[in-house]
Amino acid sequence: MRRREKVTLQVLLQKSVRVEGLLHSGLLCMTLHIAITGATGFVGKALIPHLIKAGHTLSLLVRNPTATSVPDTVRVIQGRLKDDEALHELTQDSNVVLHVAGVVSAAHRSDFMTVNCNGTVALAKAAKTNGVKRFVYVSSLAAREPGLAAYGESKAAAEQALLALAGDMEICIIRPAAVYGPGDTATLPLLQALLSHIAFIPGKVEAAFAMVHVDDVARALTEAVTGPCGTFELHDGSNGHDWPELIAMTRQHYGTPRRVFYIPRTLAMTLGHVGDKIAQLRNVVSFTSSGQIKQIYHLDWRVKGKAWPLKNPIQLQDGLPQTICWYQMRGLLPRRGVADRSKGDIGHTS
Repeated sequence: MRRREKVTLQVLLQKSVRVEGLLHSGLLCMTLHIAITGATGFVGKALIPHLIKAGHTLSLLVRNPTATSVPDTVRVIQGRLKDDEALHELTQDSNVVLHVAGVVSAAHRSDFMTVNCNGTVALAKAAKTNGVKRFVYVSSLAAREPGLAAYGESKAAAEQALLALAGDMEICIIRPAAVYGPGDTATLPLLQALLSHIAFIPGKVEAAFAMVHVDDVARALTEAVTGPCGTFELHDGSNGHDWPELIAMTRQHYGTPRRVFYIPRTLAMTLGHVGDKIAQLRNVVSFTSSGQIKQIYHLDWRVKGKAWPLKNPIQLQDGLPQTICWYQMRGLLPRRGVADRSKGDIGHTS
């Protein structure tokens, strides 16, 4: 048998094994009932329409049902990840759990572990008790570097705990890169900087990072309901981006920023430590933290592990202008056009 025929046969066998596995677990069918957390968040809001379009029925865990706008066919359960009774109700009669909820900022390290790790474990236990076939967990690239900050530490701990208690339950872990897109208030300060005449960038000019559009995250998670198991990193298919690329992109479309200064890490860390003190003294989430600064100044957030096989992802040169336009339409960013273009200079501080 020639090499090409061997490869073709191997692929067919792999596909047949996968289909057999899906048939055995009951996931290869027209409609699945999916239990979802984090449905009211940035990613969750983008995800729900994709799942409904795919023909699935949904149960959502939300803190405030009256503030949740979903079709009447969607079942809404009030509760939190620490509410065992609500988790039992959520996962009952579900084929798949899509765990999107989590905290990205908190006043204390223990808060990250309580929600991101302990909450994941509690949900997985409820799912396992109710015979859920598959658990899809939305983690983060930060889990790859758990020593930088409590957020990445909690995500890595959740992954390990989930795999340890899975048993016969299929586990799919998705680690998205930096997620952006319309509706994400977390990226607004960065976009405000890029559309200013003078931009102060919290990072290093040589840093490289992966990005992914929120619609692609929603599409990948919809595929993960019946896709392969394992741990996957999710990005837009590029070999990573950097600050000069983003700056050049906004200059091309909007003429800004005209000058750029990279904030020294020592100054940023000082602000991070101030944020830590405020969080400790007032028991509130501060404007920043030393952990967040360490993550931001990490030099390599490119995708390195197995990537989710996403077809035709949205490219940054298309997604970034779309996102900026969304903010401009709502008066959150200044309206600048090509008439304001200026080459400007990139300044460096050290």
